[in-house]
Amino acid sequence: MATFTFHQYPQNNNSKKARAVAAYTGILGQFKDAEFQMGVTNYTKEFQEKYNPTAQAPALETPEGPLFESDAMAVYFLELNENTLNGKNAYEKALIRQWIEFSKNHLVKHMGPWVYPYFGWGTYSKETEDACKAALKSSEEGPIVRGGSKSSLKILNNQLKKNGGYLVGDGVTYADINVFFSIYLFFTTVVTEAYFEDIPDVLAWIKKLAVLPEFVAANYDQPIAVATEVKALPTKE
Repeated sequence: MATFTFHQYPQNNNSKKARAVAAYTGILGQFKDAEFQMGVTNYTKEFQEKYNPTAQAPALETPEGPLFESDAMAVYFLELNENTLNGKNAYEKALIRQWIEFSKNHLVKHMGPWVYPYFGWGTYSKETEDACKAALKSSEEGPIVRGGSKSSLKILNNQLKKNGGYLVGDGVTYADINVFFSIYLFFTTVVTEAYFEDIPDVLAWIKKLAVLPEFVAANYDQPIAVATEVKALPTKE
């Protein structure tokens, strides 16, 4: 039985997409973590030459060789065993990739600068946070006009409403897994359920996926829920 070794700090959020796929395909029990100290191991010559030249974690050790970048790891497990998570036909596969790219370019792009300062990753700027909030969910309605933008979370909400509560097809696909865990820090940190009042299908989707056994397993068996209060900014020393 093959073993898949992760080089990462404990409960790394970026591994959750791969863990979810593994949970659905029945191989999560074959995962193990190597001894790893963030800020030390990843800056060694051995780690960068053997596992990840960017010195970031996680990195994955497979029987065929190493992988870095979390989406590449998840795709590896998608291809390793027969499943329908990656779509039933060419069109569904393309739709899944479409929503992953949408998440990266229109959700994570704006959530990151908002969320990261709350973990001490970067300097807080109210101007930046306000710009991110407007890009994700503004009060503007109607079609996009020249020079304007459509609220990204409203686009997500419309898709979920139109497609019966999933991004692609009639059940969980890798699109749901990828987008859910890509925005995980956002909905567990800087917003509460009240934020989703005008995008209820996004909240319903989060709640539905959050209780699925595979998603809980991906989250290192920890319960998943929207934040009940906004995380405080770290105090300056």
